Amino acid sequence: MQRISRINVVIAAALMAACSPADRSTAAHPPAAARPPAAVQAPTTGNPLRDELSMLTGPGARECGLVALGQDPAAAWQCARAADSQRTPYWFAIERNGIDSEIWVAALRTPNGQRYMLHYDSNYMGGPGLLPRFTRNACTGFTTLVADSPENIECSYQ
Repeated sequence: MQRISRINVVIAAALMAACSPADRSTAAHPPAAARPPAAVQAPTTGNPLRDELSMLTGPGARECGLVALGQDPAAAWQCARAADSQRTPYWFAIERNGIDSEIWVAALRTPNGQRYMLHYDSNYMGGPGLLPRFTRNACTGFTTLVADSPENIECSYQ
């Protein structure tokens, strides 16, 4: 029995000697090409609405702007219209009157050409804190700008 264990020790020593230190470290740490790719990180601006819009439209999207409450959305809408005619992803958002949270409605086009209306409520439960809710509706056509409307922009269904 003692003879078998000595043989095992000799074989193990021979195998270890045959592997160079570089071979052992490579086995412990595979080359970068063999490692799985890192997960794509969502943009983090600290603004949940901007982050969601950027994630949906991608890095090459035209940012046509955040239109504050009471401001004219015509320039942002024209920017989006120009981007849409060029089949370029875009987004713009218009702030709405909220009771106890921030409310925004946004129009966007994704890199694959799908158009959406995105509704954002910074805290759908009301009160302090951040409990954001996004509601997304698909549009078949470009967004319509509606003057003197509570929403200002509407999905177009062509």
